Amino acid sequence: MSKTCVTLAGAVALALCLAGCGNSSESTDSRGGGASAAPFAGTSPSSAPVSAAVLESTDRAVVETVWAKFLLLYPNLITTYPQGQWPARLAEVAVDPIKAQVLTAAAQNRRADVGAYGTVIPHPYWQQPVAGKSTAVMRDCLDASRAGSIFTKTGYKRTVGVARSSIRAYFVKGGDGSWRVRQIEYHVDEKC
Repeated sequence: MSKTCVTLAGAVALALCLAGCGNSSESTDSRGGGASAAPFAGTSPSSAPVSAAVLESTDRAVVETVWAKFLLLYPNLITTYPQGQWPARLAEVAVDPIKAQVLTAAAQNRRADVGAYGTVIPHPYWQQPVAGKSTAVMRDCLDASRAGSIFTKTGYKRTVGVARSSIRAYFVKGGDGSWRVRQIEYHVDEKC
C-alpha cells in the first residue's frame, strides 16, 4: 500500500518540507519503546558470546542517540557554525542524501534570513529489528509543536510544527562503525 510522505531535511524541515516521496515496506513487529541500554563496550569477563538481545539493544540505543544529535544539530547549524563547517558537522550524524538536503535547505534559509526556534521531542519506536545489519529503520512520533521556523530579522514565526508527526528514519552504519542518518520520511497519512 502506497503511503503519502514527504522527505525531511531535519527537525525544522517538518515545516519546511523538501519535495520527494518514498515507498518502502517494513515488517509489522510489535510496537515497542526505545531501548535504554548503554552502548556495549566489549565481552564479559568470561568471554562469553554477546547475546543477540544485547546487540539489538545496543544498536537501537546508539541509533536513537544519533537521531537525537541530528535533531539538535539542524536547528542550530545556521546560528552556531560558520557555513564552511556545516558539511563536517553534519558528517558526524548524517550521510547523503539527507546530508545534502540539509545543507541545501540551510543555505536557502540563511539567504532568506530564516532560522529555527524551539525544540523537537523525539518519541522513537521500533517495528523491525536491526538484527546485526549495517542498516536500520526506526520510527518516531515526533513532537515539533514547540518548534518551527522564524524570520530572523523580525522575529516573526514563519511556521509551527505539529505535535504528532509520523516519521520513518533510515540509518546506515559506516566503515568506521558509526551510525548516521541516511534519509527521513514524514508520513502525512499515518497517525502516531
